Amino acid sequence: SSGGNRFDLGMLCFSPQIWASDNTDPIERLTIQNGISYLYPQSTVGAHVSAAPHAQTLRSTPLNTRGNVAFFGCLGYELDLRTLLPVEIKEIQGQIAFYKRYREVFQFGTFRRTELGWQVSDGRVTLAGVFHRLVEAAPGYERLRVKGLNPETDYRVTSLAQAIRVGQFGGLLKHVAPVSVNPNGALLRIADRYLTLPENPEALTASGAALAAGIVLSPLFRGTGYAPDQRTRGDFGSDVYVVEEIGSE
Repeated sequence: SSGGNRFDLGMLCFSPQIWASDNTDPIERLTIQNGISYLYPQSTVGAHVSAAPHAQTLRSTPLNTRGNVAFFGCLGYELDLRTLLPVEIKEIQGQIAFYKRYREVFQFGTFRRTELGWQVSDGRVTLAGVFHRLVEAAPGYERLRVKGLNPETDYRVTSLAQAIRVGQFGGLLKHVAPVSVNPNGALLRIADRYLTLPENPEALTASGAALAAGIVLSPLFRGTGYAPDQRTRGDFGSDVYVVEEIGSE
């Protein structure tokens, strides 16, 4: 049955995985999957990346957020490969490779709800998702708190690199581009098919005690232009952080 109407314990007698909802808007899925997590493990939740704007909400969301939300279930895709842009194909390839590397943790790790989103852990690796809805001007710093770590152990924290599409800046490009760019012109449309802006991933070392207290993340976009050391996130942006015990690789 569509829409998750058969997401119950009885159905799990017949299938190890259930389609959570026809609503694949990741912002809606934050609420849907959060509610499911109170009764069911991630390995039972069908979670797909679909095209945007979304059929249920007409909302456009970043491809990386669609992937980051779907990671915390059984990742799948329902997209027309013939219509994907080269930058989207490259990003999806990266999402799949990342998920395959940490699939056991995402599906079978201990799930915890946090103030910024979700985290899953297998005791050696913790994956923490940070999700945003609507952005605010001049946002403050965010603090990532990771639960369930050994306070005396050191951990390496890295963020999953995000693709920053040049097209998302539109007319704002005039402030940083060396030449005048028409935000509705062919040049920007072509560039947006192939180019992304670089972003320096988060990379630091901290003790379990420090991570439990919370580490300050790189600043979000503050309206002062693009910088590779900031998290350039608009509405519905997100990040995923990998927290690994040092020496456990």
